[in-house]
Amino acid sequence: MQFSTIFIAALAAISTEAATMSCYASTNYGGKAFATSGTGTFPLGFTAASYKFSSGFADGICVKTCAGGRETGSFCKGRSNANVASGNRFNKIVIGKDSTVLNC
Repeated sequence: MQFSTIFIAALAAISTEAATMSCYASTNYGGKAFATSGTGTFPLGFTAASYKFSSGFADGICVKTCAGGRETGSFCKGRSNANVASGNRFNKIVIGKDSTVLNC
């Protein structure tokens, strides 16, 4: 009985962990940076060449990366990329939860 209580408490702690998206102007996570743990549309003010996205277990947070109005990527699980391909670099991110429609 005690094990299941501990397991449920640990799972709750993991699932409530805030998602964070960090974007960098240079490869290898360098240069000008932008980070957020919020939802919405975020113009970066630069073209991102690397990024890190961390999210909690089953938190429902998804990210869409955009170059202006063109989608360059979309993901819902934590990931990072130290050198985004030149055709997939982005200057705006859209972050939403669960069934939120993410439009560039």
